[in-house]
Formats: sequence, C-alpha cells, structure tokens
Amino acid sequence: MSQALADVRSGAVTAGLHYTLDTGVKPVNETFGPNNIHRRVSGEHEVRQMTIRDGRPLADEFDLEVTGFEFVDHPT
Repeated sequence: MSQALADVRSGAVTAGLHYTLDTGVKPVNETFGPNNIHRRVSGEHEVRQMTIRDGRPLADEFDLEVTGFEFVDHPT
C-alpha cells in the first residue's frame, strides 16, 4: 500500500505548506488594479511537505498556553 493511501486511511494527508523565510526583508503581499487582479509579492518563501492529521481525537490534550492553540467547539 502506498504511503499516501495509508495516510488517507489513517485520517492524515501530506501537503505542501508555504513558510516565509527570514531574510531581513519585510514580506509584503499586495493586490491592486481593477478588481484586485494584479499581485506583487516581496520576501522569500519555501514549500515544505508536511503530514496533517485530524487532531479532534486529541482535542483535550491541546491547551492555548502550552501548545499555542486549542480546539473550540462550533456546532453547526
């Protein structure tokens, strides 16, 4: 079985996430022109392949002060 299929079955996916690189230049993302169709970007970034898993089964283990985020229930 491929790793991608195993990840999907386990509730995990692999995706490229964009990270801004600290080059000393302030990153700017600017849209302009009619209907904001033009884009100008400064700064540098890189794409890193990351595994993303469903954290809901571990929701009680996350705390804003400890992990930097927490799960909040939003019923629909």
